[in-house]
Amino acid sequence: MRNPERLKPGLQHGGFTLLEVILAVVIAATVAVMGVHFMRPTGIHSRQKACDLTRQSVQLEAGRYRDAHGVWPRSDLRELVDPEHFVNGVPTCPAQGGAYRLNGSQVICPLHEATRQP
Repeated sequence: MRNPERLKPGLQHGGFTLLEVILAVVIAATVAVMGVHFMRPTGIHSRQKACDLTRQSVQLEAGRYRDAHGVWPRSDLRELVDPEHFVNGVPTCPAQGGAYRLNGSQVICPLHEATRQP
């Protein structure tokens, strides 16, 4: 049996139609995808910045070693593992865990050197 209240003109129903729900989901998905798209470069940039700051810290300690001993440490920087420089070992790249190396007088991150922007 039909509900007689439903047939009265001007009576408003609560709830959404299927079309409205689908449209809302599509809009929400589009906004989410755009948000992820814009957040990704920021994450990459922050990891690169963390690597740069850690590399600068290692560079500073390598310079202190050179000032104290008159020569640069070896390319693997193992001489910096001492109480005066890095007690727990030379830090690694915070983004990917790679070991920093000394190239001449510059500390580099081999993992990021190819992607580094001038």
